[in-house]
Amino acid sequence: MDTKEYILRRSGKKDRILHGTLLTQVATHRDDDESKHRGYEITLYETPDGQHWVQWIYTRTYSGPVTRADYQEVATLADALAAVEAFKPQKWVPHSGNVLDFFGARMQIAVQYEYDELLSALYRELGLRDER
Repeated sequence: MDTKEYILRRSGKKDRILHGTLLTQVATHRDDDESKHRGYEITLYETPDGQHWVQWIYTRTYSGPVTRADYQEVATLADALAAVEAFKPQKWVPHSGNVLDFFGARMQIAVQYEYDELLSALYRELGLRDER
């Protein structure tokens, strides 16, 4: 495998430099128009010692540009897929928590749907069956 240097980002924390191999990267972006762009990106890496890393990035441009990022180290590819499936993308989407916040609640549902589509793309990229 071809080992390269990658920079993993985590919101509010120092970036991490990773030496490893890019296994796959998938992204979903919704562009109603330039001012309402939002999307997720998931990247999987493997290090020479066999560890796996997952990187999540969320971007949006409506209401001002925002980028959120996180990463996680796991032992195996199966653990990486479990981490991707367990991840809750809604945590980065604004929502007041008020039951009357119809727009926010609708956005939460839409983001989960888009993330589920992204997971399906990830499985396809890895040549695996999506059995969720």
